[in-house]
Amino acid sequence: KIEFLDETDETKADIDVDVRGEEMTIDFFGEIRSSRYPDRDLNVMRRALFILLEEKTGKHLPWGILIGIRPSKIVRELIEEGRNCDEIVQELQ
Repeated sequence: KIEFLDETDETKADIDVDVRGEEMTIDFFGEIRSSRYPDRDLNVMRRALFILLEEKTGKHLPWGILIGIRPSKIVRELIEEGRNCDEIVQELQ
């Protein structure tokens, strides 16, 4: 469970991310979205949270979900899955 707290009231969470089994629920200022993801597919969770934050803040980051992530690690994992160059570029966009 991840909570991002309101700076003025630490008892109130602005964002609440809850992962249980294959279900992830994000509560962002009272707007709730749920999605299912394969057990080991953390990219789905990252992307869902990133898209929600992008919609709510109106800010678009050109590097997408690659905040705090080493792109080379992602590329290596995609190569090991048998993805070709075009598929990898599409995944990273």
